[in-house]
Amino acid sequence: MKVYLIFITFGNLLHLFECVKKDIVFVVDRSGSLTSDDINGTIDFIYNVTSYLDIGSDNVKISIVSFNDEVHTEIKFNDYSTKEELLIAIANLKGMSTNGGTYTYDALNHVRNSTLTSDGARDDAEKLVVVMTDGASIDLVATIAMADKLRNDLSAELFSIAVGSKPDQIEIDGIANDPDNYYVHSVSDFLYLCNMIPSLVPKLDEGAVANVASDCPVEPGVTTEAAAVIEETDSSSSNWVWILAAILGAILIILLLICCILFLKKKKRKPKEKTETYKNIEFSTSRPKVQGKAISFRESSILSNNGWTSGVNKELVESSIYNLNRESTASLSSVMYRDMFQFKPESKQNQWVE
Repeated sequence: MKVYLIFITFGNLLHLFECVKKDIVFVVDRSGSLTSDDINGTIDFIYNVTSYLDIGSDNVKISIVSFNDEVHTEIKFNDYSTKEELLIAIANLKGMSTNGGTYTYDALNHVRNSTLTSDGARDDAEKLVVVMTDGASIDLVATIAMADKLRNDLSAELFSIAVGSKPDQIEIDGIANDPDNYYVHSVSDFLYLCNMIPSLVPKLDEGAVANVASDCPVEPGVTTEAAAVIEETDSSSSNWVWILAAILGAILIILLLICCILFLKKKKRKPKEKTETYKNIEFSTSRPKVQGKAISFRESSILSNNGWTSGVNKELVESSIYNLNRESTASLSSVMYRDMFQFKPESKQNQWVE
């Protein structure tokens, strides 16, 4: 069970680090109910969120669309090739004018028909849309219907961020995907948007981790979002513990496999056990002589098995000695072992026959 859990966690680890293409669109309300400070607060929020994302051609790309009576694409997916250039362009959006009505459904229709189908959008990328508004749209039904088209036609994930006390909660919930507690965020003022960064960033990019800035003001009397931030941070820390455990588990398994392989190889190289026949052979230390000349044990062994027994003539022995002198040590050794195992004593006498 533990081994299975390690492999599952290791699989999740691999998924975590693999490149996932995502096209993210921020849809920004700049209707007449907002001030320039509100717009600047929105841009700061998008800038800070983007700074934590893995921006790149094979990872995350960002587009920004603003709307009131009209819809404008402020930044396209293919406008900037580096994260540094993109962040500079986002910062330069500060100071946008605010006026007109809240035509949210027009903005969503523009995202569906243009932003996510052209302007550098990638066919193989996941589609995410973050709608930021401070009030109810001109047409509630049309807005929710257009959000549903985005989900159904492009398989897009929609997040809604409501700012202030005026947004229609039914509309905010209708724009966002389910469940609402994951896709819907809200604050009472643009000043407090920075508190959402730690909880939103991992939802947009699973490998990213963000922290609340030290100068981010805490919204008075509101604990829901703060609790979500703490829970998200704790969850992130817990995930990293599992990731480290998976890495260590994988290393341990690899080391065990290596040890097993080395053990099997060593066992395979171990020489075979000597047979009982070979064990019971007793070698004599005496050196026999032929015509008064001492000969080696190997020579005597070969002579014995080639006729050095009673009844054998002298010519055969001399012929054997002649052959011994011609053979190499390796050949003698080979013949010796072969004949030793086939040797059967014929007589206890070892005499020359004249």
